[in-house]
Amino acid sequence: GNIYRYTADATRTLFVSGLNHPVGLAFDGVSLTVAEQDGDQLTQFYPDGSLNTFLAHTAPIDVSVQPVPQTGPAPDLTLPRTFIVNSTGLETITGDNHMFNYAISGGGGVAVDGKDNAFVSASDGSISKVTPNVGPIAGVVLPFVSGLTTPNGMAFRPKRYSITEQGLGDLFVAETAAGEVSEFAKDGTRSVFATGGNPKFLAFELILPSKLLNISTRVNVKLGDNVLIGGFIVTGDTPKDVLLRAIGPSLSGANPPISGALDDTVLELHKPDGTVITNDDWRSDQEADIEATGIPPTDDRESAIRATLDPGAYTAILRGKSASTGVAMVEAYDLNPKDPGELGNISSRGLVEAGDVMIGGFIIDPTESARVLIRGLGPELANADVPVTNFLKNPTVTLYDVSGNVVSTSDDWADTAEGEINATGIAPTDANESAILANLRGGNYTAIVRGATADDSGVALVEVYHLP
Repeated sequence: GNIYRYTADATRTLFVSGLNHPVGLAFDGVSLTVAEQDGDQLTQFYPDGSLNTFLAHTAPIDVSVQPVPQTGPAPDLTLPRTFIVNSTGLETITGDNHMFNYAISGGGGVAVDGKDNAFVSASDGSISKVTPNVGPIAGVVLPFVSGLTTPNGMAFRPKRYSITEQGLGDLFVAETAAGEVSEFAKDGTRSVFATGGNPKFLAFELILPSKLLNISTRVNVKLGDNVLIGGFIVTGDTPKDVLLRAIGPSLSGANPPISGALDDTVLELHKPDGTVITNDDWRSDQEADIEATGIPPTDDRESAIRATLDPGAYTAILRGKSASTGVAMVEAYDLNPKDPGELGNISSRGLVEAGDVMIGGFIIDPTESARVLIRGLGPELANADVPVTNFLKNPTVTLYDVSGNVVSTSDDWADTAEGEINATGIAPTDANESAILANLRGGNYTAIVRGATADDSGVALVEVYHLP
């Protein structure tokens, strides 16, 4: 009789208890509608946990509610359509309280596409398509597919999250006795998506819309191949206005202060066409343009480059001036995050010495959420285009939130979420690498790569990918 709420970082809390066999759940963008099968009713819950007994209904099995834009503290009841399935069929209720009943014997599940067509599964192995109501005129029941094995719950694949549109992709169906999840194209063409177990209900994880607003890496910058090398990708189809900063001297005044900060930085931006932009002291070039961003470096010895970059892969190299060494940070800022495209990821290489670390930071829009993959790599560098021999043999990665709390940690990447990480297409290739896959609320995060033991040292990579 309980419903649990999961935040983006998978923290679970009890939302409500004492319900009478809750089964189907549906969000409308404002409230959560719950079908209480043994309570013979539908109940609405608002974010604060307050409730409204929405509708009496005999033994509901599943429910779907079309999303409604938020117009105030309560939903606009003229807008939603509610779709309820029980063993005798489908009932639809419009916002103006028109009710329509459709006889579909043995109903098991309901899913609604972006055009208000309701799809209902039945115990005879069929799925029916119910066209939308138009005012007081009921829709019609049409056959969609037949010959399935106990189809139950269904869900449309969302293409991008919005509370005003859903169900724009294929229809997925749980065939319980067959142990399969089937995928149906709009013309009814069927393919098997997955097998195993006895699936009964389905839900798709929403595509989280946020971008990475800022990406950075901090490490102890050495000489030769052990300078700080940061790679990043500009995605999309249009140029992106970015600011790159190489920070060193001001780290000594950070909170807390960083000892051994690099006292003079030099920054190089390598473009895909092979051209290179170099800056030593940021005021020596583009001073006005960089000040106009509102985030210029605070020390004149630090470096910065403002550039409009076409989509593609770029490399930023941070060195110490006059062969100096010390702790430094390279940063990339998206100056127009609302424009198309984004800084898709950062992949930075540096030397992790015994007792030292490499730090990757990133910011997610505070009003949104994002799905990210964080990788800490070492052994793979032996197979790089220019092989690295002194790689970090067993890297670990730990993810922290802005308050310093540990969100997740990884030593050997396949120990947790192996299947999901493999599904991203960018899983590490060595069992000793580390990786964290996480859904994160907006805010500031830090990923720290270190050796598995205090004596480990070597060259490592820290990478942060935004997964669209």
